[in-house]
Amino acid sequence: MTNDPRKAAALAEMATANSDYETATDDMAAAARDMDATAHEAAKARVDAAVFAYKAAAARVDALAADVAAHKPTTRPNVTPTTEIFARQIEGGAWVYADRQEHAFSVVAMFKGFDLPAFDTFLEELAADPKAQPAFDSLCAQRADALAAYRAREMGECRAWLNSLQNAWQALRRDEVLHPLAIQGKKFGDAQSAKARRPRGQAVVEGGFGHKPETITQMIERLAARNADHTAKDLWSLFFAELDGLGLDPDEAADAQSIKYRLNEVTDKEKSMTFGRFANIVSGFRKARKSR
Repeated sequence: MTNDPRKAAALAEMATANSDYETATDDMAAAARDMDATAHEAAKARVDAAVFAYKAAAARVDALAADVAAHKPTTRPNVTPTTEIFARQIEGGAWVYADRQEHAFSVVAMFKGFDLPAFDTFLEELAADPKAQPAFDSLCAQRADALAAYRAREMGECRAWLNSLQNAWQALRRDEVLHPLAIQGKKFGDAQSAKARRPRGQAVVEGGFGHKPETITQMIERLAARNADHTAKDLWSLFFAELDGLGLDPDEAADAQSIKYRLNEVTDKEKSMTFGRFANIVSGFRKARKSR
């Protein structure tokens, strides 16, 4: 649990906005099925309001985090590749933490889709690489915040921190230079070969818990399938909201004809989607479904 009431309030607003968004999108789909234009417009307005509220709260959290980072010196334990930062051992084929609260936290994290023992092993390997100190410090601080939220029974905030850790962990384990231990040798070569073989426009978009990595085309087709009565223009706003809900910082051009976004919450690499191409993907998908 955070000690800053401003941050706690912003995180709570993010969770509320996310819940409002999910409810409103379900209502939009129901209204579309019932062909209720009035209800559909009302739900759409709620979706837009939820997206705006989420972005505003997220911006406040980012600003507070930047302020803390600017005024708080980071510390790093003196460790080696074999040092266990979080004491644990395998008993009966499962990891058991020496600290009871740590162990209970690991079980809760597991049910939320986060493998804490594997993550802690990753941290211990990361600690041995001086070049990865910024990433190590950041991940340790987020882990501590997640544990503090669990101890305070703030499960919504705990889930948010675990979600952030999951995204950062995935990014560092792929082919990012921040963790050379994970990309050296054959692993790096295989990753580069796979990337070279990937068709253009098929970059994988990653979200948090409950979101399976998918290409941007698959995301658009999924939205089109779930909202069969929506026009491409209606789906365009849902596409923006989907990207924003995944923390990918979508930015719509002034003429509303293109959207820039990141592939995950950690990388700064950007992709863009024009409305024309978006509409073509929706149209092609719907024609293909009708021909089956």
